[in-house]
Amino acid sequence: MRVGVVGAGIAGLAAARALAERGCAVAVFEKSRGLGGRLATRRTRDGLEYDHGAPEVPDAQGPLAAYLAEAGAAGAAARHGGGWVGTPGMSALVGPLAQGLDIRHGATVAAVTPAGAGWAVDGEAFDAVVCAAPAPQTAALCAASGPVSAAARSAEMDPCWTLMAAWEAEVAAPAALTGPEAAPFEKLVAMAGRPGRAATPDRWVAHADLAWTRAHLELDKEAAAAALLAPLRAALGVGAPVHAVAHRWRYARVSRPVGQPCAQDGRLVACGDWLLGPDASDAYASGRAAAAALAAVIA
Repeated sequence: MRVGVVGAGIAGLAAARALAERGCAVAVFEKSRGLGGRLATRRTRDGLEYDHGAPEVPDAQGPLAAYLAEAGAAGAAARHGGGWVGTPGMSALVGPLAQGLDIRHGATVAAVTPAGAGWAVDGEAFDAVVCAAPAPQTAALCAASGPVSAAARSAEMDPCWTLMAAWEAEVAAPAALTGPEAAPFEKLVAMAGRPGRAATPDRWVAHADLAWTRAHLELDKEAAAAALLAPLRAALGVGAPVHAVAHRWRYARVSRPVGQPCAQDGRLVACGDWLLGPDASDAYASGRAAAAALAAVIA
């Protein structure tokens, strides 16, 4: 069986790996140059690296716990704080899931449509398809499927503006890294001290809180960086940085999940954190559930 998977985040790769282990020929379509989705690492032309998506994966139970142990043994992940981080960057955490798979980078999918007994990804026919994109994108990509698009439209996802900045000198951590005292930031993350990361220059990732993000959602990246840099400098008590750039996560986390492991229309299945909850364990469980759901109909 040939299966197309749209999205190479942890949900899509969990589904792809499980299907490949069942003997399916899997092709993964990923619009970016990397893997991991919001388990993301930004690398600049000057060699700076920032974990600008999910800062860590919390300790988990069940299948994800077993996978994290496997990734740790492979050198792709390490314990940090109360959870796990990818090494040398967050996106490395999904590396073992992707090994041996046909990953098609730079593939921006426009539509998933019926194709005989199966489904097609931009006209390429497969026996089955897994869509592992964020809920709003899944609703658009899978518009030809009433059940899948309806499920995706019922989920709600929140955005997040993120600022990445670097200083040559060491920066002392502020007293408040999270919560209301850190406003307008939801969380400040220091790159120094994270396993596998360079110690210098001192790099920080600042995730704006939901209220600030919503109020400034449509700023361009330069304006957002300038607006967030002033309060970050005040919070850290530092001067001008040597580098600063902003990134908008339009679909950063699910605030109202669907409440089921996956959404299915015959040989089309959607998965992702928007179905079960905001944690990586939810996305991983949803991906594996999608693979099991497809296996039941294509066996």
